[in-house]
Amino acid sequence: MAELIASGSELDEYWRYPLPANQWIIIGREADHWSVSWDRCVSRQHAKLCWRHGHLKVRRLPTGRNPILLDETASDSFEIDPATNQPTGR
Repeated sequence: MAELIASGSELDEYWRYPLPANQWIIIGREADHWSVSWDRCVSRQHAKLCWRHGHLKVRRLPTGRNPILLDETASDSFEIDPATNQPTGR
């Protein structure tokens, strides 16, 4: 089972949840269960993620003001293989 972990600089700024398979989730400062309310660089609803076939798909939402960085490059959409920490399809 895949898990998503978010952490900030304070001890209470942390969560770890199992990722549901084949279901898009939204992360952001005001994203219900997936909220990272402590991170001011993340928009209220910043990105959507989906765990599918052993890969994590990431899409920045139109409301996501700041970029998502992948290998130090801004990317609006990508898929990554957590086993290798490498993007797929490159």
